[in-house]
Amino acid sequence: MENQNPTAPVGAQVPAELNPQQAISVLIQAVNFAQSKGVYSLEDAEILSKAVKVFVKKEDKPAADAPVTEPTAETVTPAN
Repeated sequence: MENQNPTAPVGAQVPAELNPQQAISVLIQAVNFAQSKGVYSLEDAEILSKAVKVFVKKEDKPAADAPVTEPTAETVTPAN
């Protein structure tokens, strides 16, 4: 069967095997794609969202209630 992914580059090939990281990435992309098309019920979308969040790292942003600290002379390391 031919690759039917409309977002895949022309000539993209499917690898013979995936490592666990690649497999999780593919599954997460598939869940996100299906969700964008409205495939899941609200309940299904909720549990899938929770499952995806287990594997997707959040960006390193401070929490909204976390204090923001300014660098001080004690925390700044001088460049050589």
